[in-house]
Amino acid sequence: MENNNPLNYEAEIIKIKEAVKQIEERQLIIIKFIQNNHKITMKKIEKLNEYNEIDDMVNQVFEYRISSIEETLQNIENKIA
Repeated sequence: MENNNPLNYEAEIIKIKEAVKQIEERQLIIIKFIQNNHKITMKKIEKLNEYNEIDDMVNQVFEYRISSIEETLQNIENKIA
């Protein structure tokens, strides 16, 4: 039979409290780790967005230049014909 000694219950309660405390400490460590990873990920996303904006601007410039070249070639072709 089990021993219904109050001292055993107190010992079990202490063990449970220690386990809960360890779990809480681990959760805090995990939360800090996740927050740090989130910050790093957000910084990388911001850099990618900046890169994409710059890439879009460069593409616009090239499209303008190519359009100008095509127009000039079309004008030359019209003058020759």
